[in-house]
Amino acid sequence: WRQRQLEYSWIYAAIANDGGQAAPDFGTPTKQSLAYALEATSLTQSLAPELLKSYRRLNVFPDVVASLATLNSSGARLAILSNADPDLLDELVGHAGLATLFEHLLSVRVTGTYKPAPVIYRLATDAFQCAPGDITFVSSNRC
Repeated sequence: WRQRQLEYSWIYAAIANDGGQAAPDFGTPTKQSLAYALEATSLTQSLAPELLKSYRRLNVFPDVVASLATLNSSGARLAILSNADPDLLDELVGHAGLATLFEHLLSVRVTGTYKPAPVIYRLATDAFQCAPGDITFVSSNRC
């Protein structure tokens, strides 16, 4: 599901970056990729609503909170730069108990495209008012 979600977002980004229409909200590739995954695994599409609800309540790995707290207390300024829409991003961060650790929660939604479009990464440099070389980007993707 996640791999296909990323692939769909890359396609939408390529279309948007080529002067086409703006990419849809992130719910669109999320739902499309879930439908694909359910069909590919011969599971019923009726599972989709419950899986999408669970997607909004993802848990972080056990070491995440402590690691981010250590970075934060060392003076690192932290942000999340996500393809997720702002409401989903807020919900995920709140559910995980991470809200106080981040200075910025940045959603690509304002740009009309998705990562890896260069305009996306300018959201971070603009938010922190710094040069690209001043930022360390860490991806959470395993795919």
